[in-house]
Amino acid sequence: MKIFFKKSFGLPVALFFAFCGFFVSNQAGAIPWNGDPVTGLDVPDNVLQLNETTTATATTTEEGARNWTSSDTDIATVGSDTGIVEAIAAGTVTIAYTASDSGKVNGTSVTVYAAPITDDPLIGEALIGRGDVVPTDYTEAEFGTSTISWLSSDTDVATIDVTTGVITPVEEGTTTISYFVEETATGRIVARGSLEITVDDPIGIMFDSISEELEEEDIVSNLDTVTSFNYTSFSGLYFEKWLDGEKMGRITFNSALDLSDDDTTDFLQALGTKLEAASIGTIGLDFTGTTDSVALKETSATIKFYGLDELGFSDSATSEQVSEKLIAFDDEGNLLDISDLAPVQGTYVGACGVGEEECHMFTVDVNHFTTYEIDNIAPDNQDEVFPTSMSKRGGSSVGVVSANEEGGAIWFAPFGTTSFVAGSNMTTAGGTATSIDAPTASGSYRLYVIDAAGNVSDESDAVLTVSASGGSGNGHSSGSLVAGSSGGSAENDPALIAHLQSLLDSLIDQIRMTVRTMIAQGKPVPPAAMAFVQGGTGKITRTWSLGTSGEEVRTIQTILAQDQTVYPEAKITGYFGPLTLAAVQKFQIKYGIANPGESGYGIVGPITRAKMNGM
Repeated sequence: MKIFFKKSFGLPVALFFAFCGFFVSNQAGAIPWNGDPVTGLDVPDNVLQLNETTTATATTTEEGARNWTSSDTDIATVGSDTGIVEAIAAGTVTIAYTASDSGKVNGTSVTVYAAPITDDPLIGEALIGRGDVVPTDYTEAEFGTSTISWLSSDTDVATIDVTTGVITPVEEGTTTISYFVEETATGRIVARGSLEITVDDPIGIMFDSISEELEEEDIVSNLDTVTSFNYTSFSGLYFEKWLDGEKMGRITFNSALDLSDDDTTDFLQALGTKLEAASIGTIGLDFTGTTDSVALKETSATIKFYGLDELGFSDSATSEQVSEKLIAFDDEGNLLDISDLAPVQGTYVGACGVGEEECHMFTVDVNHFTTYEIDNIAPDNQDEVFPTSMSKRGGSSVGVVSANEEGGAIWFAPFGTTSFVAGSNMTTAGGTATSIDAPTASGSYRLYVIDAAGNVSDESDAVLTVSASGGSGNGHSSGSLVAGSSGGSAENDPALIAHLQSLLDSLIDQIRMTVRTMIAQGKPVPPAAMAFVQGGTGKITRTWSLGTSGEEVRTIQTILAQDQTVYPEAKITGYFGPLTLAAVQKFQIKYGIANPGESGYGIVGPITRAKMNGM
């Protein structure tokens, strides 16, 4: 029996019992292990906890260490060769090794902790610009024994204070707010929770809604980029009107705007009925019914007009030609003196090439916003204004129908007239007048309508026949005077003298028209003929500037037209447009009156007026 025992159990058996004795004794704390210590499973850095850190690797410096074992594989298992420990259930287990070379053993006690409790927090509405949000109803840390940590899964949406949990909304989106409470002594997680939240921007939502409503009315804007962070100083606000798939016009405000004003917000919500861009060449905002606090009203803007080829402009049209047709109206539809608005000369873009989007576009900057219109369409109501031919005595009143051309004019002038200057054979009245004086010179006249932009209608079909005097029995009939028919000499007949003077005035006016036409066409004019335009104008009595109109403007244009180097276009329209402005500036430079950047440059003021009146 003794021999069998030795053979059967021998030294390995003795070592096995010795190992078991050490394992049990170490558990009891009586005998230490004789191998190097086990590391990698230390508390609290490598806590094994269900649903948290469930694996860790046992290590030792003992050479040949392997044969890792677990005292209770229901609580934790360990890889025999790898030392990787995996938690299975809550409890305490011993992880040990045996060194293959020396036979030394060592181990350590490991506690597997149960899963932490789940206690999700409550989080109120997170709104940008409306303050921080504090979570509630969560497991708090116990002072001195545990700590709490908070985090946000997307700090671009919302940031969070790691210790207090205070949430600061940043931008629209979703993020998950989570926390955990850690026991200081063991490192185990006592409790944790999480909640996905949505961060909304009430300002952004409001302006997104306005933007969508405007799109339904074919108005494209950048209101969908307004947020709580930029709405009090929003730059680059624009509106672009479309009609039947075509761009009509675009407004871009040049200054940063405070869109927080309630009146401004109300105005933007009603923009579908406030934006005027239903026809080519018109763009504006109607501020009727709004208060003066509307931020948009006094803000400078850049305006783009699209599709100007449909207004009759050619591909080679210049910005000056387009700008000359620019007019403005106030909220009530009254024509404005455009010089008060000081539009900056725009740029004209010709026909589009392949792939280009903005064809026949005119851009202009203005320092006050209202309604602007590029009017290149001549009136066509001349036959409505003067529908019936008639004969009138020279200078008598002729009743007409109003042309409804505020800022424009109506004229009686000879057939084929293109340049209108008041005289014995041309008379004028306002564009809304219901009467106009007949010319004093005998002859046949047609009625013309000129709008505020200077567009001239065709001549009327109806003819006004004017006689110098109308009474019978004084020797003339239908304006034809027969000298001596009254029994006296011609030199003693006042009626005859008046008639001859009228004919002479008419002839002089015709010569002036011919000379101005020749000047405009660049043709040489005989010196003798120039006398009819030099000194043939009236005097300039007041200051004139860009955008104004009147008879004295015609005088200014006539004087300027005498010098081709100053005013080669030689247009006598009565409207002080960009061409006249350029001519005045050249005139001032030529005679040393004013230079670019100096006060009065481009304005017919006292010095310029005196020089012109002396010519």
